[in-house]
Parts: sequence; structure tokens; C-alpha cells
Amino acid sequence: MSKPEWCPDDIWMQAEIEAMKYVEWLIPTPIDADAEHVLAQSFARALLTARNQGRDEDSAWPAEAEYSYGQPVEKFTGEAQWDGVIVSAYHTTAGKLRYVVEVKPQGFQMIAVPSQLRAKIGEHENE
Repeated sequence: MSKPEWCPDDIWMQAEIEAMKYVEWLIPTPIDADAEHVLAQSFARALLTARNQGRDEDSAWPAEAEYSYGQPVEKFTGEAQWDGVIVSAYHTTAGKLRYVVEVKPQGFQMIAVPSQLRAKIGEHENE
């Protein structure tokens, strides 16, 4: 994955560095260096997409995204179920839609596929 055109080089590099730290914390066992780099770039792109949201028409929020920035959602499938707030949406290198959700109240972020999420009706981010 290459750096998005709208992103300055220094910000992209810093985002990749921060993402690498997160990947190392998230996956404590050794993984292939190429896989680690791809994961870091995915996290960096998600981070930068959220940071760039609303700056201009080139911000990369996917047009087909059902949820918007700041929208409360719940992950209702699988063993791990939680509530959170959408902080980013992006496409994987394979073109699949993903959401980055800030889990409440803990504050960490998780990546979810659209089918894992549903809107929390009647709730707002600042409640």
C-alpha cells in the first residue's frame, strides 16, 4: 500500500511509526516482517483517514460506508461483543470496507467488518 496523495510525507512516516508500535503491542508473537509492515500501513491509513476527515473533498471516507464518523455502534457478533463509536472507515488493499471503532469505555480501537456492526439507536457520542 502506498501513501495516500493527500497525506504529507512526514505525517505518513509518523503514522507508520505509531502504527508499528501498535502492531507490536497487538501481536506480541513474532510475525513475518512483510505482514507486520502491511498491518502497520493499514493502521496508518485508518489513522490518517480519521485525522483527515472533513478537511476537503479528497478525504477518503468511503462513499458506500453505512456509518459515519462519531456514530455509536455495537459489535453484536462473535464471542467479543462491545459498544463503541466509529472513528474511521477505509478499504483494505483487497477493496473490502472496514471500520475502525473506538470501544467504550476502554478507549482502545478495533477494526470491524460491516456485518459485525449495527447502529446504537438513540445514543450520541457525547452521552
